[in-house]
Amino acid sequence: MLSVGIGVILIVLLGAVTYYELAARNLYSNAQKFENTNDEIAQKLYEELLDKYPRSTVAENAEESLLALKQRLNQMQQLEDAQFREREKTRLKQFEHIKNLAQLGRFQEAKSYLVGYKREYREEKWQKICEDTEKFIVYWEQQMAKKDAEIKLKKVKEYQKVG
Repeated sequence: MLSVGIGVILIVLLGAVTYYELAARNLYSNAQKFENTNDEIAQKLYEELLDKYPRSTVAENAEESLLALKQRLNQMQQLEDAQFREREKTRLKQFEHIKNLAQLGRFQEAKSYLVGYKREYREEKWQKICEDTEKFIVYWEQQMAKKDAEIKLKKVKEYQKVG
């Protein structure tokens, strides 16, 4: 009778171990499938496997896969961040170009670029830069108009002295 009880216990334990292992393998398999389509889900599945089934035969593989996935995601994020920074630099250079045009007195050209950028860069940050750049253009137009008026006034006064 005792051996029957031990046999039942062994069968129950074997069933539990088998379920534990199959569940872990199922999570691992699903995580691997998602690595090609949705890294976020794959990461959650690997983490769930390691949390629920840390002693399964696939836990070590899951840990390695999770580490590799996190490294890949980190590299992708760094690349995206670098691309974002590069786009930001390029945009800022475009606004510097507009300011240079204004300082050279090429106001229509500067305004033309600015109108295009206002339409293209809709984010609040860039709209603020557009506003600031527009103020810069107006300032330089006023400064050049003032200088032109001073030069004309000086010529008129010289003309009056001569004539």
